[in-house]
Amino acid sequence: MEFDENLIWLMDVDYYKRCHDEFGPPLVIDDILVVNRLHGSQVSAGIPKKLVRHELRIVKDKYVDQMTLADRLYYLKKILR
Repeated sequence: MEFDENLIWLMDVDYYKRCHDEFGPPLVIDDILVVNRLHGSQVSAGIPKKLVRHELRIVKDKYVDQMTLADRLYYLKKILR
């Protein structure tokens, strides 16, 4: 499975969603394999709101038929920021 080249900010989220749909839920293990840190210079801190809204719309359009009411409300909350 490849990343959706139309996405930058949400490419990993979309990839994980498609993996879940294709292969089922992930297996959870007790070992720590990755540590992520938050900082002001991270890529996601510099994403323009216009790009965020654009990618949210792309992902919503891809999965609109799978969205629950809670998903739709969460989308609206994010898109109106």
